[in-house]
Amino acid sequence: MAALDATIAHLRHVGVPIVGVLPGAETGVMLADRVSDRMGLTTNGADGMQEALFSLSWHLRDGFVQVIVKPVESAGSDDVFLCRSMDEVKKAFGNIQGKINHLGLQNRATLVQEYLTGTEYVVDTVSRDGEHKVVAVWEYDKRAVNGAPFVYYGVLLREASGPTILAIIEYIFKVLDALNIRHGPGHAEVKFVGGEPCLVEIGSRCHGGEGTYIPIVTPCIGYNQVGATLDSYFDPDAFDKLPKMPSKLQRYGCEAMLVSYATGVVNSFPAFPEIQAMPSYVSQSFHTKVGDVMPVTIDMFSTPGSVLLVHADKAVVEKDYARLRELEHHGLWDLSPLPNTVANPTKMVVVVDPFSTGAVVAQRVISRGFSCICLYSNLLENMESVANLVPDGIALEFAATVEHAGSSVQDTVDLLMAAATDYCHGGSVEIVAIIPGAETGVLLADAISEVLDTTGNDMNYTEARRDKYLMGEALRHAGIRAVKQAKCTEWSQVAAFIKTLPQPLEVVLKPVNSAGTEDVTLCLSEDEAHKTFDAILGKVNGLGLTNTCVLVQEFLDGDEYVIDTVSCRGHHKVTAIWKYDKRRVNDAAFVYFGLSVVPAADDVVNALIDYQFTVLDALGFQNGPGHGEVKFCRGAPVLIEVGARCHGGEGAWVPIADTCVGYNQVDVAVDVYVGRLEVFDLLPERPLKLPQYGCEVMLVSYQDGVLRGLPGLAEITKMPSFLRKDLLVKVGDSVRRTIDMFTTPGSILLIHTDPDVLDADRRRIRELEHDGLFALESI
Repeated sequence: MAALDATIAHLRHVGVPIVGVLPGAETGVMLADRVSDRMGLTTNGADGMQEALFSLSWHLRDGFVQVIVKPVESAGSDDVFLCRSMDEVKKAFGNIQGKINHLGLQNRATLVQEYLTGTEYVVDTVSRDGEHKVVAVWEYDKRAVNGAPFVYYGVLLREASGPTILAIIEYIFKVLDALNIRHGPGHAEVKFVGGEPCLVEIGSRCHGGEGTYIPIVTPCIGYNQVGATLDSYFDPDAFDKLPKMPSKLQRYGCEAMLVSYATGVVNSFPAFPEIQAMPSYVSQSFHTKVGDVMPVTIDMFSTPGSVLLVHADKAVVEKDYARLRELEHHGLWDLSPLPNTVANPTKMVVVVDPFSTGAVVAQRVISRGFSCICLYSNLLENMESVANLVPDGIALEFAATVEHAGSSVQDTVDLLMAAATDYCHGGSVEIVAIIPGAETGVLLADAISEVLDTTGNDMNYTEARRDKYLMGEALRHAGIRAVKQAKCTEWSQVAAFIKTLPQPLEVVLKPVNSAGTEDVTLCLSEDEAHKTFDAILGKVNGLGLTNTCVLVQEFLDGDEYVIDTVSCRGHHKVTAIWKYDKRRVNDAAFVYFGLSVVPAADDVVNALIDYQFTVLDALGFQNGPGHGEVKFCRGAPVLIEVGARCHGGEGAWVPIADTCVGYNQVDVAVDVYVGRLEVFDLLPERPLKLPQYGCEVMLVSYQDGVLRGLPGLAEITKMPSFLRKDLLVKVGDSVRRTIDMFTTPGSILLIHTDPDVLDADRRRIRELEHDGLFALESI
């Protein structure tokens, strides 16, 4: 909202009246609508098209015929996959999700659609005050070649006549009305399937393709979409004079998209003279030049160029079009094979479960020049609850996606090596690191690291680094203070443990394997403990794991801290210390209100760090990250739990660490895994001073309801310490009372040089949570 306000302020000071804001490309549609709406200009309205989050549903059955898997927002058949099996769907999903597409947008969601057979058409329209006019109808020539299902061969201009095209036009007018496209251009792709039209997609902007269609439609129709769009905004009389649709063409035309069937270095284009002498030739546009490497054409972004054809005789256009297709196979270009080079093995990194901060880990791996394989520790359909935990703005393009389907570790290693070799087209490959991205990936990352002999931790303690009960017992066995606890599968075991605790009763029950304080419950009576035990046991938790037992622990009073570490060759360094703000609200004992970064500047914090180093030694941490939660209780530190992976929270804390500490746990851990040990060696053992103060304010909702707005957000974004907002809900979503990390509506990052300013902003956010931040409608 603040950025939008700033943009409008700049527009209002350009020195001339602003009478219209139009989208130039697909990427500009939403901004044009929002700016126009706020400035009171002609617009389709900012509420007509809301961003939506989609979760890929794995309800497709074995034997399904064909589906389309593609980004929700892209263009030009960019990463549009035709899938004929579930394995192909999963591979396509892994290739799309998180990638920066050719529009420069991150693929935050993947769309799965039924595959529509039939001829595809484009209907270009322009609207004014709800009146729609067709300015061109095109027939697509798309074919399956070069291993790609939808390669553009061309677009052929058609008359707006005949029963098929007229039915399509009538249908598109209804689509425009349904989507509230009342002003400006529309670019609709529609298929005629089974005797009726069906929309593929529509953009509320002009036909793309760099505007190469304009020299075709202008002589063939007498006007074009760009001019008609300007008329719809600024010259209503001219718009009114346009016909409803171009039912007759003055000439015939097409754009032939050139297709390459081979790759190589371009030496020349020997067929140019023949093309230029064609009767229908208008112009050509080549993206590939002499000396360039020409790729095999698989989409609009890999085409070598195009040729425009226009003529009064339709048969002449069709003949020239057919000749172009012949020349593509022989004579159009002269290519030299790419030189064979002896390459070093391609170095690849595997990230196991790149969810939450694991997505940031994968991003940093890729940014260091390594190809990255995504490995799921389970079948993806069993991990739906965590698969969508990918932070905003993360650009991921995996070399391959592999699932550990409950088979042996060696089977999964074989699948990884096969995927890596396939990605390198049979060339030499070396997997240099196996990194756990999330808590669910810790055990599998350990096991595969052992098989491949990559950098990792002591395998004698692999279970203790994952199982909270075994963790505490390992500490106790090593003579290190540990919480008093019992792992229980029956209520009688819980009751027996409770009898060993002092009165009045304070006992904590929680899953053995979970995260984010989910189902971590402080019970003050035996009856409350019994109900909590029954609620936890057998439940599928937020990590997608079934709670087969319940951990029962003494309650530890005192301030709680997080000690984030990275280890290298058994030597440990602290990358950040955080002080938790957890409170008892909404009938839950441990609700995250936030965390603040603190220096290693007082005796308590340094005692916690020294204790945590002994914990890491006792649990076999030798290489990689550690995320330890520790309390200072009754005069000494004691471990709550430690994870053998990076700090979670979808990596929202990384910008705070970068600014306030100067580096972050993710970058340091990745450098250790890939062998950049000098980076680790240069870091201090612990951050003694902080140049700025920072915190993450976890938002807390005190009511259930449907979100109708966030009126208090504008005030927050104008706060002097405001850095970033990470919202996990949008208008129309159901909001639950916050009881753990999985039910928080989002978070706000604050950074400032003055701690008093930071504290004031944080207090104000807490006030807004009670009155003004959320507009909720009762369910």
